[in-house]
Order: sequence, then structure tokens, then C-alpha cells
Amino acid sequence: MEYVLGIFAVVLIIGVVFFSLMARFATRPRVHTLEETYQYLVNMPIMAGEEVKIENEHTIKSFDGYELYVGFVPGDPQSKQYLVLSHGYTSSRYGMYKYAMLYRRMGFNCVIYDQRGHGANKPTVTTFGHKEARDLMAVIADTYARYGEDIKLGLHGESMGSGTQIEALKYHPKVDFIVNGCGYGDILNVLKWKCKQQFHLPGWTAEIASVFAKVLFGFSFHEVRPIDNLKDNTIPICFIHGGDDDFVHNWHSKKMYEATQGYKEIHIFDGAGHAQCIDVDVERYERVLREFVGKVYDEQ
Repeated sequence: MEYVLGIFAVVLIIGVVFFSLMARFATRPRVHTLEETYQYLVNMPIMAGEEVKIENEHTIKSFDGYELYVGFVPGDPQSKQYLVLSHGYTSSRYGMYKYAMLYRRMGFNCVIYDQRGHGANKPTVTTFGHKEARDLMAVIADTYARYGEDIKLGLHGESMGSGTQIEALKYHPKVDFIVNGCGYGDILNVLKWKCKQQFHLPGWTAEIASVFAKVLFGFSFHEVRPIDNLKDNTIPICFIHGGDDDFVHNWHSKKMYEATQGYKEIHIFDGAGHAQCIDVDVERYERVLREFVGKVYDEQ
């Protein structure tokens, strides 16, 4: 009996360590530095001949006192059109400059910022939109405070940034539209797929890691379901997703498209992997943005 109990204790300890590490690996990833994302940005073919121009870099405090680094990408100084852009997992605010470049051509002034635990921000747990949604609300509030309550404001996200903005709908943000790039409707499903695809582990291991995330970090992966915030949504949303995205499958966007009640569009870019739609066809990407934004403001 003592032998059996000893084996059980060893297995239990190994399991606790393993699933604790899984939860930590997901929530404390190795993020790219500002320098790394900047170099990646300036070397992108679509940035050829473009000058990276970021002004008014500052910090703001979020709901829990956490500081977020924010930058401003000027467009038309006479324009009242503004946009807040939210980057993806392991990236930084520089990762969204490629989209800001397109919006600048449309006269938008853009706000880019580092999500918690990323970029120049202090290292901390990534919650995939659970806390980041309230961070976004702080950025939105700061944008109105700095540039005027009468501005027209939209949101554009990529991957985790898209999950963040749909999670933020529960707080009823004052925005005119959302562009949701390769976003997820359910982060647990993404992590289960990641376990199978990259680590050759059964999907249920992510379920157990979710429990450990709750114990260790105060939230579970089960709690991050952006799609649940779309049931009563009336804010226009444009879903953009790669046809060959094998990280966040495009059925996430398709299901969210079906779930939302407001004006909606969905655009699948054949041949594009995760967060690569703009790389595959930048002309089509810009056309989609222009036509969607034009419809939103024509109908107001």
C-alpha cells in the first residue's frame, strides 16, 4: 500500500508541476522586444518607402494601476477620425504600424499601444483579453480625453488584439466600428489546437492547464470567450481572416460573423496564414478597409 501511495504521490507532483508549467508557458510567453518588432516592421515589403512616424509616446494607467505605453501615428491633423489598434500575442505596438499606414492614407489619426506584458510594458501575465479588454477601455478613454469627445473612433485588432476588442464589448465602448483581424471566439479552443499541433499533446491537457491558470493567475481559459459578447452587439464589425490560418482557424471569424447582430462583413484571404492577409494582398486589404469604413460613416 505504501508503495502504491508513493507512486501516486510522485505522479501527482509531476502532474502539478507539468500543468503549472503549461499554464505559465501560455500566460508568460517569450515576447518580442520593441527593437525586434520594429526591425520586422521596417523590413516588410509593404513598408518600402514609408517613413515610420510615431509621436506623443506616453504611459497611461489601466484599471488596476498597470502602466501601458501608448504612441500616436498622425494622419490628417484636420481630421476627426481616430483609430485605436491592438496588437497580437508576443508582438508590440510597432506590429500594428503596418495597418496604421493604410489608415493614415484614409485620413485617420492612429493610436497604438503595448498590451500588458508586451513591448515596453512591465512583464506580467497575459490573459488573452480578460484584463486586456479593460486596458483597451483605458486607452479609449485616454484617446477621447486627449483628442476630444467629438472625435469619430474605430478599433482595429490583430489576433489577440482582436480577441481583446470583442471582449471589451461587455464594457460598451463608445466606438463607431471594429475591424477584427484573425480573431478568436474562444481562446481555450485555440490553446487545445496548439497543444495538438505544436506539442503533440491531447487537447484535454489545455482544459487542465486552464484550471491551474485560475488557481495561479486568477482567470481560466474557459472565461475568455469573445463570441459570447456578440449576442446583443450593434457596432459594425468587419471580420478579416486568412484562408490558410492554421493557428486561429477562420471558422472563428465565421462563427463570430454569424453571432453578431450589427452590420457585418467577412473577408477570407485565400493563401494567407495567421496575421498574413495584409502581406498576401495589401491592395485588396486597403480596399476592404476603405469600403467598410465608407459604409459605416455613410449610414450614420
